[in-house]
Amino acid sequence: MGRRKHRRSKSLPKNTPTIKEKISEELDLPLSTMPGISTIELAGNRQAVVGGCKGVLEYDEGVIKLNLGKSIVRFVGNDLAINTFQYEQVVISGSILTVDFL
Repeated sequence: MGRRKHRRSKSLPKNTPTIKEKISEELDLPLSTMPGISTIELAGNRQAVVGGCKGVLEYDEGVIKLNLGKSIVRFVGNDLAINTFQYEQVVISGSILTVDFL
């Protein structure tokens, strides 16, 4: 039996743009218009509108954690509440102290 040679895949540098980023740049379109890209809009520290939400992972008045498909976002604050959750869009209100990407 012969030995199999395993080819090592070359890892790309961390700053290498994704296909969606390249297409967005070439077509001069905002990245947020590409399918599968999550968006977060903040209105000060009182409201966040999150697009592309796949589900709620944690929810209480101090922490809201959302599944964005390829990533997780956590909002930490006071009196946090989910006002709307429809069509993969979530509206969070309250006093937002931090937004963490996990």
